[in-house]
Amino acid sequence: METRMAAINRRVVTRLLGGRSKKLAPAFAAEVLTWRFSDAERQRVSELLDKKNCNELSRIETDELDTFVVLGELLDILHAKARLTLKSKRPRQAA
Repeated sequence: METRMAAINRRVVTRLLGGRSKKLAPAFAAEVLTWRFSDAERQRVSELLDKKNCNELSRIETDELDTFVVLGELLDILHAKARLTLKSKRPRQAA
């Protein structure tokens, strides 16, 4: 179950990054596509999800997992915007 703070964070991130008129610079877009969670971070998320499935998450761990979820969604939005930016910069091929 999502916490109230995670829901608020999600709405703010969506408002800030969701606008269609906001374009990324191509060089920045290429850099954004390299941003990923580290192996250690992915492992930590897996541990937190396992604990959540067993109803063993502490309040601090719940907040930590919520933060990972919001950051993951932020990365998804940024990656999508980056791909759109780079796609629109490619020359069109003649049919």
